[in-house]
Amino acid sequence: NGIFTSCDLDKPAWSFHVKDATITLDDYAHLRDVSFRAHDVPIIWSPRLIWPTKKDRSQGFLIPRVSFGGEFGPRFEIGYFIPFGDSADATIYGDLNARGYNGFGTTVRYLPTPNVKIGEIDAYAVHDEAANREQWRSHVRHAQDNLPGGFRGVVDMQDFSDLDFFRRWARDPQLHTLSNIYSSAYLTRNWPGYSLNFLTDRRDIVLGDRKSTRLNSSHIT
Repeated sequence: NGIFTSCDLDKPAWSFHVKDATITLDDYAHLRDVSFRAHDVPIIWSPRLIWPTKKDRSQGFLIPRVSFGGEFGPRFEIGYFIPFGDSADATIYGDLNARGYNGFGTTVRYLPTPNVKIGEIDAYAVHDEAANREQWRSHVRHAQDNLPGGFRGVVDMQDFSDLDFFRRWARDPQLHTLSNIYSSAYLTRNWPGYSLNFLTDRRDIVLGDRKSTRLNSSHIT
């Protein structure tokens, strides 16, 4: 009978309460009759659980999630995490849906050098059973200093095949308040007293459930 956590033992934000456990440092903990708790509230119980105790990031499945009800019916969500050293990782995830809305996606994060401040690629596709087509979304973010010529570059590009579909599918409250989809890429170079900037951007203004007006622009300042 014990508690397994990496938080303060007096008031842990999360913890595993276990009846019996075999723990090997820098390997795995094999837990039996275990309950996962947020503060003092039991959230999940499992007869057995394997939990990594490695100092480095470990490859493996993430905690699955099951949802019921709603427009699309029951859904089972599972992810698999793959680290590539200390500077990159990928999460592959899939959704299995009782009504045929099955999806697959990946999120890749990378920081190969100190000059790369943000590196993330997110892509996802799901079969729209009602429309008999594939719906997709993508988001690319990259920011890097010390480019040739001393420039700094930032890319933030986001797009959806059908924003209204993902408002209903993704359960993301931010999508419901999104009135436009903005993407941009720019280069900037600063000197004492002045700067040089190159900007190209695109804005999709959402006028209705499925309609948008696309505005493109480029600037040099």
